[in-house]
Amino acid sequence: MATSSAVGSRPYFVEKLHQVGWLIPPFVSVGWMGKVAALIDQVGVDFSQPELEQVLGALFPSDTLASMVLDRYPKTPVIKDFQTIIAESVEAHFLSLHHVAVSGLVPVIEGAARRLADKRGVQAGALSRTIAALIEHCKTHVVAKRIGDVGEIVSMLESFEMFLSNVLFVNAKKYSLTDGTNRHGIVHGIFADREFGSALNFYKVITSVNALTFISSLYYGGSAFVPDHTTQSAELARYYDLLSRIASERRPRKVI
Repeated sequence: MATSSAVGSRPYFVEKLHQVGWLIPPFVSVGWMGKVAALIDQVGVDFSQPELEQVLGALFPSDTLASMVLDRYPKTPVIKDFQTIIAESVEAHFLSLHHVAVSGLVPVIEGAARRLADKRGVQAGALSRTIAALIEHCKTHVVAKRIGDVGEIVSMLESFEMFLSNVLFVNAKKYSLTDGTNRHGIVHGIFADREFGSALNFYKVITSVNALTFISSLYYGGSAFVPDHTTQSAELARYYDLLSRIASERRPRKVI
């Protein structure tokens, strides 16, 4: 993990969310994160990945994702280059096609991170080093420009890097969690049907997309909140709900 003279003000959040293989999410209130961190602390080592999936389901309802798909991803520099891929992956999620949803979003994370790094002149060769350089550059930028609550933002960036280096991009052989949210396992076909393809995989990966969206906003401007709901986003949310109902009526696929 890259070092920085900037000190995050939320080390408890960083530690507790990393404990369960997640990261501090952008566009979420400190109060909500505090409740989740306290729950993880209370349950301890028995806090499972299925429990995390249940918690995160409340964070990504249809109306929130509809607002992001219509009014945040298409309007955010760099992220907007991948808006169609993101929108298709969100649709796949609501259809419970989680293998497809996650496989679609992982390249977005890589592509957006490299493009953001290139725009800031911090390309460093290997993806892991490039992301570390981008996050370090962003921390320095936040401190120098005194953007928002500097300590909270630094903690969020540190949490994002920990997730990428120790979970999403770690060597698949060293992946220690049960859910399979690992780039190498997914992209290189190391993981088969049973080893990933859950809603939790989607929640973790879309949080990473949101983290890159937030990083772009730190450089180019943008709100720290989910966009307001509109007539159009309400219509899209209803469509997502319809997809969920269709998914619930599909015959379960037999896995041999």
